[in-house]
Formats: sequence, structure tokens, C-alpha cells
Amino acid sequence: MTLGIIVNNTQTVQEAQSQINTVNNAIISAMEKLGIQKEDISTSNYSISPNYNYEIGAKEKDILTQFLVESVVMSLIGGLIGIALGISGAFLISLVANIPFVVSIPAIIIAVGYQLLSELCLGHILQGVQQNYLLSML
Repeated sequence: MTLGIIVNNTQTVQEAQSQINTVNNAIISAMEKLGIQKEDISTSNYSISPNYNYEIGAKEKDILTQFLVESVVMSLIGGLIGIALGISGAFLISLVANIPFVVSIPAIIIAVGYQLLSELCLGHILQGVQQNYLLSML
């Protein structure tokens, strides 16, 4: 038997988990009353998915702005991780290969600028796709 529990309109993950636990415990209790052993009951999948603003009546402009801001923030985080890994890798290679280690700040700035520009362009292209999808959900 497969069973899903959906909880809506919670403000925090902890609140959602609390509500799910309450429902889950009631279901397990009812199953035990039917004679199903607790050892035969298991959870095979557990996931939490956020409700986005379009599900609670946000304006189209706000949704698209949020989408673009999320894209830029994720891009910056990815870029910073890439810079850290690149510098670390170059440093380790310089130690092993006995070559000078130099960090080029202009190269990092150009790379981050290119990354942000490409992310904004891609975000702008995908904005139309996202907009069509969101409008179909309203």
C-alpha cells in the first residue's frame, strides 16, 4: 500500500514536519488497530517541497522578480565555490609541479562578470518559459 501525506499553509519546515508526524502517527495507530504489525509498516520516501508564491496569489511581476533573484544568487554561490575550488586546485598543482602560484584578481572579476552576464541572459530567456508555465497554473 502506498500512502501520501500533504500539508499546506505552514510557515516553517518544522511546523510542516510536526503536522505530518501527527497525521502519520494517527495512520500507524489505525493500521495497528486493524492488526498490522508495527514491524510491517515502513516509510520508503520522505520529501519536503516548498509552495511557491504563485500558489498563494502573488502578482506575476513579483514571481518573475523572485525567479530572477534566485537565479543570480544561485549563480553567485556557484561562482564562489568555483573560485575557491579553482584557487585550491591551482595551489595544489603548484606545490606538486613546483611552479609559481599566482592569483589573478582581474581574471576572477572577468570570470564572475561573464558568469553573471550569462546567467542573466539565460534567466531572461527562461523567464518567458517560466512566465508561460506560471500563467498556465493561475
